[in-house]
Amino acid sequence: MFIVGVSELTHAATQINNRTIIYPTEIFFFIAVIYFIICYAFTSLSRWLERRLAWRR
Repeated sequence: MFIVGVSELTHAATQINNRTIIYPTEIFFFIAVIYFIICYAFTSLSRWLERRLAWRR
């Protein structure tokens, strides 16, 4: 299992930006969108699991 952090994603974006040297805003925006999608998916999954595994009252 891997943990994807902001530092890994920004490091990857910086490497891509150093190679192409064009469109840095778009590259970092794309990375931000990817990070948001990953976080949103895991948050939704954890909320679903909490409801599914909660003790019934």
